[in-house]
Formats: sequence, C-alpha cells, structure tokens
Amino acid sequence: MDSILRVQEPEQLAAGLEATFGGEGEGEGR
Repeated sequence: MDSILRVQEPEQLAAGLEATFGGEGEGEGR
C-alpha cells in the first residue's frame, strides 16, 4: 500500500489501484 500512497501521477495511481484490487470491480465501472 506504500506504493499507492507514494504515487504522484494519476496514471500510476490507477495502475496501483488496479494491482491492489487485482482488476476487481472492472465490470462495475465504479
């Protein structure tokens, strides 16, 4: 989770969240 907190760019944040959630909730599109 440190990586996500250290994220600076929105693209990296999205990538970090995707990795954290393991691509879950992709169908929800929330």
